[in-house]
Amino acid sequence: MFYWVKMEKEFYYRYFCGKESIFKKVVKWFDEQTKKKHGKLWAKEYYKLGKQINKSISWLPEYPKGKNIRYYFTKKGAEKYEKTLLKVHKKILQKKIIKKEFEFLIKNIENKKIIFKKKKRIGELVCKDKYQIGIKE
Repeated sequence: MFYWVKMEKEFYYRYFCGKESIFKKVVKWFDEQTKKKHGKLWAKEYYKLGKQINKSISWLPEYPKGKNIRYYFTKKGAEKYEKTLLKVHKKILQKKIIKKEFEFLIKNIENKKIIFKKKKRIGELVCKDKYQIGIKE
């Protein structure tokens, strides 16, 4: 039995480089560079880029990572990302980064927040703050 208590339609955002999420693409880029470049020169560059990323992302709370969890920025999170970390990501990848908007409906069903996109169930809300949401598929 379902109990429909509260529904909220909201917009969320993700950034992509090609068909991959920007965060996944940056991790792959670092892995490729580590395989290509060796020694002190790469270690120095890696340290410098890591420091820039950490400084630029310090505002974003870190939640558990999982294969079945996707993170989306809130409007405030997207704005903050564009002012900080996006600049570093553009510098690293030197490719076009696109912003995609997602409209979700969040329903409280039996004490769980379930996410829907156009009447299709996407998953369950596992975390939410002012910058992002995490949806377990």
